[in-house]
Amino acid sequence: LSSTFRATVESAAASAARPRHAAAHAGQRLDAELRALCDRAGARLAFVFDLDSPVIWGASTLEGRDADALERIERVAQQLRERRAELRQAHGHTLRIPLEGDVEALARPFAGLYVLALLFQGPLSEPIALGAVLHALGLIERLVLATPPIDPEPGAKILRLHGPGGPRKE
Repeated sequence: LSSTFRATVESAAASAARPRHAAAHAGQRLDAELRALCDRAGARLAFVFDLDSPVIWGASTLEGRDADALERIERVAQQLRERRAELRQAHGHTLRIPLEGDVEALARPFAGLYVLALLFQGPLSEPIALGAVLHALGLIERLVLATPPIDPEPGAKILRLHGPGGPRKE
């Protein structure tokens, strides 16, 4: 009887921790999948970023919102954005990109706009890492596309789109 009660309490606690909105759930699942990808690939860090904006869509280490980790992710994402032309021409291939010192990145563009990046320090097993990326990419892509867009900062230039009849007259 006590084990049944404990299972019920654990189930209730787990469901209470889940977000109420599907979009928030997609973000949490994306971070969890990136953590699992790090473990499978032997990477120190995995994250998804946008090539055309400063947005980081998910990361394996953002759970605690560690400021140093976030700063490192943004710095590496900027280094990879500087290679935008190379990433856009990858057309479904994973690129191995050397960074500072013995740090390397595997970068896989997807959906025309996003990049899945894994950081490795020291030697990496390319077959294992690529296998892990290929295995996880479908789910990661679905989760990124399920994440809601981020509202622009105040003062951003926003273009209003009108329907086929032009602007509405009131």
